[in-house]
Amino acid sequence: MKKLVAFGDSFLTTDMRVKPAQSIPEIISKKLEVPLLEFASSGSAIQYSVNCFLKYIQSEEYDPEDYILYGLTSLERVHTVDVPTPNLSVMILNLGSAALTYEGFDAVQQRWVKENIEHVLWASQKICNLEINTEAIRTLSLIQSFARTLQNRFIVVHPFDNYGDLEVKLVDTIIKPSSNFLPILPPKFKSWHELGMAEYADNDYYWKAMRKMADPRTNHFCGVNRVIIGDMLATVFETGDLSKYDTSRVRKNLITEPYEMTDIEFKTRLNATNG
Repeated sequence: MKKLVAFGDSFLTTDMRVKPAQSIPEIISKKLEVPLLEFASSGSAIQYSVNCFLKYIQSEEYDPEDYILYGLTSLERVHTVDVPTPNLSVMILNLGSAALTYEGFDAVQQRWVKENIEHVLWASQKICNLEINTEAIRTLSLIQSFARTLQNRFIVVHPFDNYGDLEVKLVDTIIKPSSNFLPILPPKFKSWHELGMAEYADNDYYWKAMRKMADPRTNHFCGVNRVIIGDMLATVFETGDLSKYDTSRVRKNLITEPYEMTDIEFKTRLNATNG
């Protein structure tokens, strides 16, 4: 059955909600009038989405008429096959050694953190060093190669702008749009991270929320901008025309005061993220 299939992290997932709100993939699927199959997971690494994509392509879920929305994630994140929840590596990166005593983890997560924290921190500093990291270009090339052999229409986004230093020129050289492969990538397009930050009238409000892992916004966007972005992406899917995606339409300065997430809101979001 024809559907929208979404891969990525918190910019494209439905699992980080404080209260009912439509995610960007849900807005797209509603406009396209197709169901949504969601593989995105908050805090996940690039390799997690690659693994999900390869399993999906070989599964009975795959349909040659599916719309495929593929989001890259932050390059510093580490994924292993035994991680109990995909967000653990980014939690370790955010918390550092404090992850060993963090009360938000359940027993299984605490055990994994204790056994793997040194590996994750080492890998993020060495293997994921942006001076040598080529994981984004390798992933983009992989998805592009599948688009050449399949009839599905792909939209690929990179919510962040943290390419490895070796990749900046390669993106424009190697990754080219086609009738069914539609890359929405920095630096040609503003990153979603940049657009989301611009919703805050003061950058200090944004960083205060991020330091507490308490962004109140579903997909890191206010509702009005989720609708704008979702509608534009749906139109690109329908038409195959990248000119329909115009970041100048995304609104700025929507949040004019600091937001303090309550303990109940934070626990609700944490439970949703941990699955």
